[in-house]
Amino acid sequence: MLKNRLRQLAELSLLQWWIILVAIFTLPMIALSLKLSGFKQTKNRMSRLIPNRTDDISAREDDLSRAQFISRAVAIAGNHGVYHANCLKQSLLLWWLLARRGIPCELKLGTQKLPQETFSAHAWVEYKGETLGDSSRFQHQFLVS
Repeated sequence: MLKNRLRQLAELSLLQWWIILVAIFTLPMIALSLKLSGFKQTKNRMSRLIPNRTDDISAREDDLSRAQFISRAVAIAGNHGVYHANCLKQSLLLWWLLARRGIPCELKLGTQKLPQETFSAHAWVEYKGETLGDSSRFQHQFLVS
């Protein structure tokens, strides 16, 4: 199992390693911003760091593969890095990284009422209706808000 993981890490490209490095430093900042300012202000602050594009940002053929590529790097950083980030923090970062690259995507938030009056929430990113990352396994269980 360890050999398999090491082999997978060795197969990552330099760009994926760069995204992992960026994510390792950015995820704790997102967490702090969420704690101090809340979701709406954090997302607005991140939105201001997305360049205004005057060129045509309509979807390109390779956008899905690029989005999946970036999603994988963010998940590695969020799940195996120094700071373990939940789905909201990882999704915010993924949404922001994709938007900065001109890849049109949507940040989705969903809720679910569980037995015994408990509550569950989940965040994920979609590109053209396709869920990026592991969220596709169970995001259908959540009511999008």
